[in-house]
Order: sequence, then structure tokens, then C-alpha cells
Amino acid sequence: MDDLIARFEKQGILKTPQIIEALRAVDRSKFVVPDYEPDANLNEPLPIGYGQTISQPMTVGFMLELLQAGDSDKVLDVGAGSGWTAALLSRLVGPNGKVYAMERIPQLKHFCESNLRAAGIEGVEVVLGDGSRGWPPAAPFDRIHVAAAATEVPTA
Repeated sequence: MDDLIARFEKQGILKTPQIIEALRAVDRSKFVVPDYEPDANLNEPLPIGYGQTISQPMTVGFMLELLQAGDSDKVLDVGAGSGWTAALLSRLVGPNGKVYAMERIPQLKHFCESNLRAAGIEGVEVVLGDGSRGWPPAAPFDRIHVAAAATEVPTA
């Protein structure tokens, strides 16, 4: 992953030191299905089951640069999938922040929780639900990351 990160820095995709550190610290291979562990450091989306993928590292880095989640932020992560982005967000918001990771597929919610636990990531609450409706029990949020499709921006 270090080679990818260096390339993304050189291309100007990654600029923020905290995001670069988070990408180096959170091992993507801990968030893919076992068959794809050898491919975890490729700049490609990888299948995680149920017709879903873990996003490619360049896309995640680009989204994190746009989002600029920081210390103590409360973040909603819609389409949590395997939990990799939630883990990165947790690093960015630090111990005083909170990440709510929403996933609509029960099996992926469990996969996400297992991956976060195995990676020792704290500060993430994984919620089963339709992220297009937001998560009113924890609203408002400082930042919202969406890695899923919705037909319209929900009022919530």
C-alpha cells in the first residue's frame, strides 16, 4: 500500500498528512474476504459478497480528501460494507470523535463489525439500516460519507 500512497501523493490525490497516516495505519487486507487478501494492495475495488465491493484505495483517498473529517467530528458512513472506510474515518476523528457506519445488508453489517473488532478499531458504531434515510438517532453529523447509491438526497 505504501507504493500506492506515494503515487497518490505524487499525483496530488492525497495531500492531508492525517489521511496519509490513516491509509498507512489501517491495513486494507483486514477488510477483504480471504480469497482477495493477496489483492488487497491493488488499486481496485474487490468483491466482499452480496453484490458489493470494497472501494479502490484511490477512490477512498479522494473521498477522504474531499470530506476532511477531523478531530472530534461525528461522521455518518453510509454503505459501510467491509468497514475499511469506517476504520479510516475512526482514525481521522480520533478518540473524541464518533463514526456511525450504516449498512443495509445484515451479513455485511456482521462482516463490518467483525473486521473492525479484529483490527482493534474503536469509536465506530455499526448500524443496520437504509442509509438513504440518514440516522436520526445520532443526527446531526459534522460530516457524511456516502459509498452507496440513493435516488435522491434524503431530508434526514
